[in-house]
Formats: sequence, C-alpha cells, structure tokens
Amino acid sequence: MRFERVEELQVWQSARRFVEAVSALTRDSAFNRNLRLRDQIDNCADSILSNVSEGFGQGTDRAFARYLFIARGSCSEARAHLSVAEIRGCLSPEVGFALSQDADQIGRMLTGLINYLLRSDRKRRR
Repeated sequence: MRFERVEELQVWQSARRFVEAVSALTRDSAFNRNLRLRDQIDNCADSILSNVSEGFGQGTDRAFARYLFIARGSCSEARAHLSVAEIRGCLSPEVGFALSQDADQIGRMLTGLINYLLRSDRKRRR
C-alpha cells in the first residue's frame, strides 16, 4: 500500500466527511444551550482527522499506527458524546444513530489500517 498524500486514504476521506457532518450538526441552535457538549463533539471529530493526518507524516508504520489508535479512541468518544446529545435533546435518535454508525465505520477502517501497519512494520515509510 503506497500513498503519496494522506488525502488519498479512504479513512481520511471518511473522517473529513464526518467532520463536515458534525460541524453542520453542532451549528444547529439546539447546541446553543450545550456549548461544552458541542465543543466536545467537534473536538472528537477534529481529533480523528488530525490524528490520521499527523500519523501519516510519521517515519515508521508503528508510529503511524500509534496515531491511528488515538484516532480510534476519538471515534468511540464521539459516539458517546452523540449519545449524550440525544439524551439532552440536541439531536434526533435518527441523526444520532446515523452519525454513530459513521463513527463506527471509521473506527473499523482505522482498525484495519492499524492491523496492516503493524503487520508490515516498515521502519521507513518514505
């Protein structure tokens, strides 16, 4: 698997779409009374994309995988915050479920990439 740019990775593209969807959601007025929750959800989504990007720039497969583990944790955290947002009435169960499914799918993609990187374990990525 050889990619020149992080934007070529399917998981990066999915994470970017997730950031866009979360950003559109949290701009909704329902989050105006839950600013901390809004910021937490936004930060989780940003963290997924940022850690994939930062990890891609690392010199070894293991270093890249370490960042992907963090991104995967952010996916789980995002799902938890989305659940809280449903409980607090900031979003409908349908929207919450769809976004949780997206985060879960990104998490599965990250797991696959992590497993690949740990198996290949190149000491030099470039």
